[in-house]
Amino acid sequence: MARSPGKGVSEMPMMFGGGFALDAAGALPSDNWTPHRPDRNWVKLDGGKAFRVHSPYEPAGDQVTAIPELVDGIQQGERDQVLLGATGTGKTFTMAKIIEATQRPALILAPNKTLAA
Repeated sequence: MARSPGKGVSEMPMMFGGGFALDAAGALPSDNWTPHRPDRNWVKLDGGKAFRVHSPYEPAGDQVTAIPELVDGIQQGERDQVLLGATGTGKTFTMAKIIEATQRPALILAPNKTLAA
């Protein structure tokens, strides 16, 4: 004879440290869920220093327009932007200037050959 196991583990809500729970279907209630951490207004809470570019070079050519356009996109919440340029055109320098302007955390990925040069 089949019987109901009652309120089993799979039927109980799962609680997490943030004070929200999964429902029986494993979904998060939308009113309790924020997919990212709250805005910090980018204040350096860890006592870190502001990022500054120390270079004898100044932006030139297309960098002059690309830097403010990309910074503006970041400040408006644009999540996907592309900086396209041929080898040696200053993409890394451009990104350094953007990081300096926004003071936001960044991860720079460079191919092995660049790091070895």
